[in-house]
Amino acid sequence: YKLNQMTGLSFDLPTEAEWQLAARGGNRSKGYLYAGSDNVRDVAWYSSNSGGVTHTVATKQPNELGIYDMSGNVFEWCSDWLATYSAEAQVDPKGPISGEYHVYCGGGWYLGSGYCRSSHRRQTTAGYTESALGFRVVLREKVEPEYVDLGLSVKWATFNLGASAPEEYGNYFAWGEVEPKAEYSWENYKWGDGTASNMTKYNEKDGLTTLKLEDDAAHVNWDGKWRMPTDAEFTELREKCIWEWTTQNGVNGYKVIGVNGNSIFLPLPGFYYDNGLVYVNDHGDYWSSSKNVQSGALHVYTDQDKILKSSSHRYYGFPIRAVYDDNVVILTINCIPEDAEVGFHYSGGYHVHGNSVMVKKGASPLYQVAATKEGYLSQGDTLHNITKDTTLNI
Repeated sequence: YKLNQMTGLSFDLPTEAEWQLAARGGNRSKGYLYAGSDNVRDVAWYSSNSGGVTHTVATKQPNELGIYDMSGNVFEWCSDWLATYSAEAQVDPKGPISGEYHVYCGGGWYLGSGYCRSSHRRQTTAGYTESALGFRVVLREKVEPEYVDLGLSVKWATFNLGASAPEEYGNYFAWGEVEPKAEYSWENYKWGDGTASNMTKYNEKDGLTTLKLEDDAAHVNWDGKWRMPTDAEFTELREKCIWEWTTQNGVNGYKVIGVNGNSIFLPLPGFYYDNGLVYVNDHGDYWSSSKNVQSGALHVYTDQDKILKSSSHRYYGFPIRAVYDDNVVILTINCIPEDAEVGFHYSGGYHVHGNSVMVKKGASPLYQVAATKEGYLSQGDTLHNITKDTTLNI
C-alpha cells in the first residue's frame, strides 16, 4: 500500500495462479520440475546447499523468464486464500473471497528439495512470519475509479476503495485514517489515546463533526472530487434507491438501483476489530464521513435482511464506497509559514479544512489564514463566484 502511495503505481501480491505461471516459465516454459531446471541445485538454495542461511538474490540460475529464486531461498506470499483446486479448466483463477489461511509457495533455505517444486503450495495465517518467508510483488495496470449517476445529489463509485471491480472488498480503514493496517484496536487508533474515553481530534473541544479532507481516505487516495459520503448522502442512498439482494460472481451483496434506473453493487466485506476480520460475505458496514458520539462514527449497515443507519467505534476497520461530487470546486491555499491554519467561512458556517476545501460552484467563500505560532489573523479575503478549482499562494 505505501509503495503504491509513494509511486502512484499499482503494486500487489500475485495470485497463486500468477505465481505458478511465472515460476513455470510462462509462455517460454520447458516443463521443468523446479523454477528453471530439473536439477534443484542449479536454481535453488535449500537445506542441502544453503548452509542454514538465506542467500543474495540472483546467485543461482534464473528460470525461462529470467526470474531468479522462485525455487528455494525464501517462500513467497500469494494474495489468495487457500482453497482446493477446481477440477474444471480455468483461466487466470483467483482464490476464494475469504478464508482462514493464505497461500505461499517456492520453498525455503532450511527445507528439502520437494518444497522447492513449482507445484508445491503451503498455507498459514496472514500474521505469520519467519526468516524463510518473504514476498515478490507484481505491477498491475492501474484501474482508475469510475462513478455512476444514480440520480442523487452525488455520484457513487462503482467499486470500493482499494478494489478494482464491484464485487471486490477493497481495503479496510479506521474512521479518519487514510491507510489500511493489519490490526484495528483503540491502542493503535490514530485519533485516540489508547482508550475510548479521550479522542485527540473530532472531539467536543474542536467541534469537528465531519472529516477534514486530509483525514478522508477516499479523497487522500483518489484525490480530486472524490470523498467519503456524509451520513445525509447515505440516507439518500437508502431511502431513494431500490435495494435488491443478489449474488455477483459468487459474492453476496445488494444491487442498489437509483431513481434513474442506473445501479451499483455493494458487497458484504465484513469488518475488522480486535479479533480480526469477521462476518465476511455476511455483513456490509460502510463508513460515512460523519461523526456520531465522542468515540463513534456513523455508517450504513447491511445484511440479507436489513439496510439501516448505525454507529460503531471509530477504530473498527470498515470498507469505504466513495462519492464523486461534481457540484463542487476545490480551493487550495499554500501558506508560508507552512503551519499556518486556513479557515473558510461560507454558507453560513465556519469550516476549517486544512489547506484545501470543497465549496459549491458559484460560492463566494471568505478565507482566513491564521499564523498559528503568533496566534493572530494574518490575512483574509473574499473570493467571488468560484467556478473552477483554484490555488492561491500566500
